[in-house]
Amino acid sequence: MGSKAIVVTLLACIASTCVFSLDVAIINSLNVMQSFQNYFELNPALAGLNVTILYVGCVFAVPFAGFVLDRYGRRRGLMIGSAIALLGATLQASAHEKVQLLFGRFLLGLSFIITGAGAPSWLMEVGPPKYREEITNAMVACLPITGMMGGLIYLGLYNKTSNWTWRAGLMVIKADIAGPAIALLILPFAPESIRWLVAEGRADEAFEVLVKIRQRTRNDPEILAEFQQIKQTIELERQLSQRDSWKSLVSPVVGTMVIAASFATLAILQQRIEATNQAAFAKGAVAVCFILYWAAFSSWMLLNYSYPPEILKYTQRARGVGVGVGQALGYLVGAGLSYAIPLAIQNLSWRYYILNCLWNVPIFVVIWWLFPETKGKTLEEIDSIFDGSIAKSSLHVIEGLPDPFIEGGQHEVKLKELKDSRVATSAQ
Repeated sequence: MGSKAIVVTLLACIASTCVFSLDVAIINSLNVMQSFQNYFELNPALAGLNVTILYVGCVFAVPFAGFVLDRYGRRRGLMIGSAIALLGATLQASAHEKVQLLFGRFLLGLSFIITGAGAPSWLMEVGPPKYREEITNAMVACLPITGMMGGLIYLGLYNKTSNWTWRAGLMVIKADIAGPAIALLILPFAPESIRWLVAEGRADEAFEVLVKIRQRTRNDPEILAEFQQIKQTIELERQLSQRDSWKSLVSPVVGTMVIAASFATLAILQQRIEATNQAAFAKGAVAVCFILYWAAFSSWMLLNYSYPPEILKYTQRARGVGVGVGQALGYLVGAGLSYAIPLAIQNLSWRYYILNCLWNVPIFVVIWWLFPETKGKTLEEIDSIFDGSIAKSSLHVIEGLPDPFIEGGQHEVKLKELKDSRVATSAQ
């Protein structure tokens, strides 16, 4: 299993989440295709609704996404999200009426939150601490790549007049159907989240998954220490979750809202390219856009998906609090900016660019002083940064290594702390 299980999990997450970037890249192309406009009799209001309804579905899905991921686990949760995406894409691609088109896009929005919250959390929970960020960022890096591919393909189809052009694009090129279908085929072979299994009282199964993923023996000291740490941290979080759940709901979302606001500069540059007929300005703006997109996608976009599930407790990741709610608020901010930016440019002119540049000052201060480093740490060690949890150190000496699964499921492992660890000798 081992690395193969990680690869299968990564591929499943990519297949289930790539629908989002493809949809964002394609929908604007569809709205300007003459055959698409004529078929659905698009006016500016309907074209805007065709984009916005996706975000409405995202926001609507927030409470349900948390329930699905907590109740059914990461693997089955992504299967449910992929099934919803498959249904939405099919309805959208086969639409003959405006209502069917919009309802299909609404379902796609529902699926985005489930897969968007579940995939990075899942990768964080099954990946080894040393490569956890790289694995999650590999998934996120595929989003702009697939979006770029979809945009380039539709650029070649722009002048086609047949209705089958945009239908084929929705069904095949856009991969709204291919992505979820591939995910549904791969997901049954991926391992479930170890932490979710422990939280559901399936410790024996969780231990076996951990052994296979780490490619160690069942009596390996590091495996036993890591598993003990996971169990203790989840139990502590379960005891504390009732007291601070609403407080902890708000704090991780603030960072995501700032991330969404920082993308306003990119949207402004795009608007200026479309609004001017000056070729020299357009070429220069395209170059600046390329640099800013590179900076954004190589930093903020990756961290937007990988950092929140890292710093959240298990009980928060399971409910999709930081990731799902944060993404939904990001979509709300993005939708608001899409309407506000033209008005702001009209009233403030070039001053609006300065306003957006000033966003970077408080962002820099907040990151420098408040964002803890997570590289190389286990999720339980990261928890201790915020809560001082009992799982402060992952380094222990295991004294005596009896078979941890003797009859009755009861076993005793003596843990002796090495340095600044609060984990005392414990019996289970």
